[in-house]
Amino acid sequence: KNDVSFVSKSLVDATIELYGSVKETLLPTPPRPVYGFNFRN
Repeated sequence: KNDVSFVSKSLVDATIELYGSVKETLLPTPPRPVYGFNFRN
């Protein structure tokens, strides 16, 4: 069970870090307005 907990925590941390990186990299621009919103809007 500890292995599963460790892997799931690592996966969540990596996903959050990836989201932050993509959010900074893919800034909204006029040619790419699709990046200007998310599902929470």
